[in-house]
Amino acid sequence: MIRVLIERKLRKRENISKLIRQIRVAAMAQRGYISGETLFNTEENGTIAVISTWENVESWKKWEASEQRVTMDKKIEPLLEQPEIIKIYQIISTEEMEYLEDPEGWLQKRERSSLDG
Repeated sequence: MIRVLIERKLRKRENISKLIRQIRVAAMAQRGYISGETLFNTEENGTIAVISTWENVESWKKWEASEQRVTMDKKIEPLLEQPEIIKIYQIISTEEMEYLEDPEGWLQKRERSSLDG
């Protein structure tokens, strides 16, 4: 599973809620979409983030490149101070994080614990 974080710095606020709602409704119909939420930055007035959860990167990329999303995104662009920033994060467990930090040590520790049990 992945989470996609889209950060937008608004120049104008009119119609933004309507446009984001339209994109979310359209995204909900896409294969691989799981959930989404919108966050308002309380320290940077006018900055919003949309976080969506997808089954995999391929599902997100297909939606990101779709004509429907591109068309809707063009309606949002004039309201922004700068282009949106999109970041993709893979959801991993603490155990997987340990593996990323030290793959060889993690594997050795797994081998020892399986021999002990």
